[in-house]
Amino acid sequence: MNRTTEQRSSVWLITGLVLAPLLWWLMFTVRPFNFWVMMCFSTCLLTGIAWVGAGNPLRGERVTAGQLGWGLLAALALYGVFWLGNACLAWLQSRLTWWPIDRQADLGAVYAGRHLVPGPLLAALLACPIAFGEEVFWRGFLQRQLAERWGHPCGFLAACGAYTAVHLVTGNLLLVIASLVCGCCWGLMFWRQGRLLPSLFSHMIWSPVIFVIFPLTQG
Repeated sequence: MNRTTEQRSSVWLITGLVLAPLLWWLMFTVRPFNFWVMMCFSTCLLTGIAWVGAGNPLRGERVTAGQLGWGLLAALALYGVFWLGNACLAWLQSRLTWWPIDRQADLGAVYAGRHLVPGPLLAALLACPIAFGEEVFWRGFLQRQLAERWGHPCGFLAACGAYTAVHLVTGNLLLVIASLVCGCCWGLMFWRQGRLLPSLFSHMIWSPVIFVIFPLTQG
């Protein structure tokens, strides 16, 4: 990467990192428009920033059955982790009066907008542009750029930290924990496999499954 290209990427990287928490705050806290319209707009904007800042993040990659298989397995495993985590939190909350996470309230807030659009349309939007855009920006752009500058371990940790920190503005502790788990999973996939498609497939499968097809229970 030459100096001019690196400087241009850095400018767009900083722009994205400044815009992301502002967009998430508007979506989750202010909500001036339909939540899903704002989410689609935000992820499309971040995708555009990634493309302008570093070019096509999927360049040189080719869809294969193996990558799709890894994505599917990771999505199913991640769903299992969330299902088990939800069950454990329910058990802990029923026995510990001081437990800091209000699981029902936080989970209810996460799923509050599910009925704003029809289920099939929501599943499609969650896959693309939402999951697609998040992977392109957070892994394909941010983590890749940081890894090129600081090395893969630091790039992975910094990208996971930024992805988690953005969700702090939602004020939803359960969502923050979920973003940390997801960020570590997809970030590690991107780091170890050296390509974006496996984590991209995983995110695009997992989101419709956990939000539309088999949502977690609040009870």
